[in-house]
Amino acid sequence: MFKKILFRSLLAVILIIGVLIINLIVAGKRASIVTEGTAIEKYNSDNAALLVIDIQEGTTGEVSGIDGYKRAADDLIQRINTITEKSDENGILVIYIRNAITNPLINLLNNSMAKGRLGSELDRRLNIASDHVFSKKKEDAFSNPNLDSILIKNEISRLFVVGLDAVYCVNSTIEGARNRGYSIAVISDAIISDPDSMKYQMLERFVSRGVETLSTEEFIMGLNSSYFP
Repeated sequence: MFKKILFRSLLAVILIIGVLIINLIVAGKRASIVTEGTAIEKYNSDNAALLVIDIQEGTTGEVSGIDGYKRAADDLIQRINTITEKSDENGILVIYIRNAITNPLINLLNNSMAKGRLGSELDRRLNIASDHVFSKKKEDAFSNPNLDSILIKNEISRLFVVGLDAVYCVNSTIEGARNRGYSIAVISDAIISDPDSMKYQMLERFVSRGVETLSTEEFIMGLNSSYFP
């Protein structure tokens, strides 16, 4: 009898683990789906926005469990603070994007980025340049329709992108922007990936897709020379 109970208990545990794994795989695939969206209009203006992606307490900050992000955080955030300050001074709309995970299975295993917890908040070292902060549940920032709305309302046609991770949320957001017809530029020394080597592979891929890459210095020089709006 004891052996039967033990066997059934083990079988139940295996089934539960199997269900969890399957659901996590499905959740991961859904999270990586890129939005299609509607092509933006041809505006008379050439307005630009800066997207700051996933610089949070749970990625670069206090409760991060990713060593690669934490090692790069100080330099990254210093650059991003410079970029957001210069953007705000030059009329570029600054928008912050953050993950706030609501999937109960993911949060069961690791709730550090769960909605309402410290990890879902922006990294406290950021000098916040605007009140425009949008949460997302998927990699693509455009999965939150409020991002579409504010960009359209402000007749934005050009996007600058900084943040993390180049392979995941940065990449998916760029694809979402491409699907809508935005002109896109990645500030190469203000994005990171873990491992770092993947960042350079992704930068090559971005260029092959028609995305501009430039350094923080080049971005600031462009602002000073009125090359950017």
